[in-house]
Amino acid sequence: MKLRSVLLFSAGIAILTLAVGLGIGLLLADHQPWMVVTAFVCTMLLVPVPAHACLIVANVSFNLEGPDGRRLLRRLVYVVAGIQLLGVLGLVLVAIAAPDSAGYLVGVVALSIVLLWSGIRLGRRFQQRLVDESAEHRTWASWPRSRVRRAILRVVIVFAIASMVGSGAILVLGLTLGEGDGLSLGSSVIYGLSLGCLAASFACLVVAWPLVKDMRRVLGRDHATQKAIVRVVLRNKNDSLSEDAQNQAAAYAGIMAVYYPFQIAQLTLLFGGLWLQQVWNLPDGPSDPLYPVALGLVIGLPLLVLISLPIIIRESRRARRYARDHPERCPCPVKERR
Repeated sequence: MKLRSVLLFSAGIAILTLAVGLGIGLLLADHQPWMVVTAFVCTMLLVPVPAHACLIVANVSFNLEGPDGRRLLRRLVYVVAGIQLLGVLGLVLVAIAAPDSAGYLVGVVALSIVLLWSGIRLGRRFQQRLVDESAEHRTWASWPRSRVRRAILRVVIVFAIASMVGSGAILVLGLTLGEGDGLSLGSSVIYGLSLGCLAASFACLVVAWPLVKDMRRVLGRDHATQKAIVRVVLRNKNDSLSEDAQNQAAAYAGIMAVYYPFQIAQLTLLFGGLWLQQVWNLPDGPSDPLYPVALGLVIGLPLLVLISLPIIIRESRRARRYARDHPERCPCPVKERR
């Protein structure tokens, strides 16, 4: 699936989620805050989650018609359906407390079911194109350090521009709306930095996308070989690999050695941007009905990062080690230890 298609699809789902959330906000504006919060959370479970099943299916690099493919689809449907069930239960509670909103909430549930069904079908079409592309056996050309530095520079530039524009925009907006007295320079900077982090996270995805395409092509189409390569390179297992699979594993390790730092930066910037936005909301104080949600996210988001990063860093080190130990099979830009 091309990056353009991924971005357009994600933007469409974001707009759809925003529209549904806006409708819920207007519908429940005169009701208790817990209803609004519950409905918003359930909307996030019922709209983006089933829609992004399309992206998950589209990015599977092996044949979905085989036993492994059918098993993956079943598990995906079960997981997404379980998440949808949680969202439905939450909306049922809201509908009981606010019967006048029941019709709209039923429509949201119906939309979620349609998104899952259509997402799986659309994802399979995109996935077939991906499988056909992965059949092209092209040698991976390692990224020189100059290309890595240029990619990093682009991310830094995006971060700087988005931060300055965000800070200036929120400050001007506050003054224009007459809220400048309660808007400090520090809060404007925090909001600008949050936008900068989110924009830079997006930039990491863009600059690293060629590596994702190379990774799919290197792994090939055989699911058993793919699993064995991942286990050997990232899990440090001793699975037996054929001569061709060993070459694939060395190339895969070289790609991941370059890709993982961008993934680590993307994850850190994404959660950092979300965390700063919640910090920006805290000065409203406990009187704000959404204060407990913001406080919970301020505490919970760093915990998620602390749980996720060690796993990714460990796999990154294993990929670099494997690439460094097999330079004759696939040279890659990894520093030798001294």
